[in-house]
Amino acid sequence: MTPWSRNLPALVLALSLAACDGAPTEPVAPPFDTDVEFFLAEAGTSERASRGERATAAVAHAHALLERASAFVSEHPSEEAERILALARSACESADEALQAGRWVAAAQGSLRCATGARMAVLQARADGTGHLEVRAEQAVERAGELVARAAALVHSSTPPRAAQLLADAEGHLAEARRALGAGQFGDAIARAVRAGMLAQRIIQVLG
Repeated sequence: MTPWSRNLPALVLALSLAACDGAPTEPVAPPFDTDVEFFLAEAGTSERASRGERATAAVAHAHALLERASAFVSEHPSEEAERILALARSACESADEALQAGRWVAAAQGSLRCATGARMAVLQARADGTGHLEVRAEQAVERAGELVARAAALVHSSTPPRAAQLLADAEGHLAEARRALGAGQFGDAIARAVRAGMLAQRIIQVLG
């Protein structure tokens, strides 16, 4: 056996390792984050479904919410609600484009932004639906308090951790809304109340 042939196994191993080091790897799709997972559950998707199926369901759910919000805002005109609704429409359009391109994570994220905007537009239109700013603020805070209370009744130790975090965020915004209302900062009170109500509605939609 020649010296070269004696070293053949080691040479083959070295070449194999070098080939493995330089070989391209299959890209790993990023996971859905916790907020998106919560929205996917709201949309009624199963974790056993494919990512494409889950993203498709999320986009469809967001469009349904956007359609209902558009109808409500058209019946209860509000300049600020229209502005929020326009952002929601843009998010849904981005979600559609991502879905067509097979970018499932981007599609699901866009659908969540769309749904969030649609809900905020409805709450804003409701808050703007009465005359005096102080009255509107009082009604917005009262409505948010009712929604947060309903959400709190649904959250317990066995619910997803994200639900508890959403509830804590909603309660924080509600507390700030009440503080602003007491301080006569009615615009801030409405904005905080709208945010609190939107977060509470997400919990109610999933757990209610």
